Amino acid sequence: MNTEQFKISFSINVTTNPLPMRILSLILLILCVSCAKSNKETPEKPVGVTDSLAGIRPETVVDSSKLVKVVYNNDRGTYYDKEAYEGFKKWFNKLNPNYISAPRVAQEIYLKEKIAADKSNAEYKVASDQKFHYLYAHFIQKRNGIETYAELRKKTVAIFSRINAINCELDYDCGIYFSFQRTAIAAYAEYAINNYKTYPYAFEKKYPIGKQKSLYLQMLKQKIADGLEEMSTEKYSQYGRLKKDKREEYKKGVLIYVNQLDSLIQTHFDLSVAQQYQYGHYQ
Repeated sequence: MNTEQFKISFSINVTTNPLPMRILSLILLILCVSCAKSNKETPEKPVGVTDSLAGIRPETVVDSSKLVKVVYNNDRGTYYDKEAYEGFKKWFNKLNPNYISAPRVAQEIYLKEKIAADKSNAEYKVASDQKFHYLYAHFIQKRNGIETYAELRKKTVAIFSRINAINCELDYDCGIYFSFQRTAIAAYAEYAINNYKTYPYAFEKKYPIGKQKSLYLQMLKQKIADGLEEMSTEKYSQYGRLKKDKREEYKKGVLIYVNQLDSLIQTHFDLSVAQQYQYGHYQ
């Protein structure tokens, strides 16, 4: 019986079958205390979060504004921790008072300071892997402005994702490094946008990008050809076990990413960040 039903029943019984008011009041008091105690003893469940990059293809566009803002893992599983979030925010602002440190540099500092091992501060719950990049991207994005650079963010992440996909496919099995990059891309994209916001004149070139873009794309095509040729001769390569027609089909699939980059890269900024990301993260 819920509270409203009890009130109605209580009112009717008082009229039709009166009992001493003191007894009825005592019954009502016991029920209320029992309900309050039951609610108080119900433990609060941790807020569950989901890795929004899980299960996606390596070329999938991942808008960092849709990333879970913070993920922690411990013996309770994956959850949101407000204290750790605020602690990391304080660390981020101290590291970046006037400018933004590159994600790789920031991660090295985070490791050097052994924050993840120091349990005296709440931010120790933030691991130095994907969780670090989730949060770092989140706080750079807050400075950049989510709506202001929404389209540039989408394109930059798309460019980085396809570069990662090309290099991932040249490993055939797409190892842990490439999976890790799919998360780190959010932080590197925000960092690139912050550079654009801070130093716009560095990307304001007057000459056309056509020839440089063509050379860059040709480099990627040659890299694909050389990489697949090498894989075909490796003793334990799964790619090498494919039949010739399947190899050609696989190669065409990888080249699709190059064609997509051809469409995505339209400005000096696009070409510059593509080259920086390519040469900074892949051999």
